[in-house]
Amino acid sequence: MNKATIRAFGVTALSAVALGFAAPAATAAEAHEAPRPTAATVASDHDLRESARQALQAPEAEYLTQSERETLEAVADGTATEAQQRGVVKIIIKLMGKIPGVKGAVRKGWGHFSGWFDNNVPSWIRTSLKEFTKYEIYSTLDDWLS
Repeated sequence: MNKATIRAFGVTALSAVALGFAAPAATAAEAHEAPRPTAATVASDHDLRESARQALQAPEAEYLTQSERETLEAVADGTATEAQQRGVVKIIIKLMGKIPGVKGAVRKGWGHFSGWFDNNVPSWIRTSLKEFTKYEIYSTLDDWLS
């Protein structure tokens, strides 16, 4: 294939999308996206309860709202609803945002954040978020702290 052939295929594909011929294929591709991790896939029930207990005891817990505290208590007791269990991951990432130095690490970029994460994030947080990559955590914090 030469450049002209590749360019012709590109123009044809763009035209098909613009005219709507490729819309069904694009919709089908989007429908089969992998689901985002939830609290259920992040940790087992026991790990989730332990993470909730440790979050309640963390120094950063002073920043929790009353409803966040109640959610963590319900998860720690094993009486949480499914919605409360899903909320634990968000609460833990919020607590991670309160660790000294996180804002500077995120602002300095991915490379700096990666090293900071390994050296400064408590092990219970790393365990709680083990199904997420460091880059996913970085991206979430970057969005929240921006």
